[in-house]
Amino acid sequence: MENSIGSALDKIKLQEQDTETKLKEKRECIKMVWDQRSNLCETIQNTSDKYDVWALLVRPTNIETPRVLKKPEPEIICGDARLREAMMRRDKAIAERDRLKREPSTGDEFIRSYVRYFKGRSFGTKNKTENVDDSGPIKFSSSGAAKRIPRSIFVKQKDMPWYQPYSVVGSVAAFLIYFCVLREESDIDQQFDTTLYDRVKGLEKHQLILSYKYNKEHGLSVAEIEQRLKELEEEEAKLVV
Repeated sequence: MENSIGSALDKIKLQEQDTETKLKEKRECIKMVWDQRSNLCETIQNTSDKYDVWALLVRPTNIETPRVLKKPEPEIICGDARLREAMMRRDKAIAERDRLKREPSTGDEFIRSYVRYFKGRSFGTKNKTENVDDSGPIKFSSSGAAKRIPRSIFVKQKDMPWYQPYSVVGSVAAFLIYFCVLREESDIDQQFDTTLYDRVKGLEKHQLILSYKYNKEHGLSVAEIEQRLKELEEEEAKLVV
């Protein structure tokens, strides 16, 4: 038992040494990169001090004067063409004004015009002409909207048999009596009390080893973890015997 614990601790120490060597190599690589960067910055600074780099960046390299593009002048329209264009615009405005005058300006006039159009149509053999009073009000009781019946949003339930509620209550009661009173515990029910460590073998030991590594790296106490590892080793030895 002590040999197994000592071998586990030796493995942990070897892993710590490997991590330390890797960290040391990473630090050396980072230092090398920063040294190269500092040398490059120093070279750039010396070059900028020796030569007039700022003047090269600021002064324009192109000495030629830019070309000035002339805007195209608008075409001059003669008097006859302008007159014809103005007359066409006037005719379009007059036609639009007449069209707007013919359309109804209020909702009542729009409804009356629609009613006149609807009454003037012929359906089959019926061809009645009624004198519609445009100035009179439209009666809702005599209109087609009053005769329309909206569909019900509620779904009608079908008549259920008289024994349906009693059968539902009886079946639920029998189910509860069987599972709560009559049914005995089986092996599956007894396994519900077991913990996760009892179900998965070696899980607790693996977690303790991980906790031991973490505490060792961060300088925390590992006495309780070592004690629990010894207890697990004793339990495994008893099972083997």
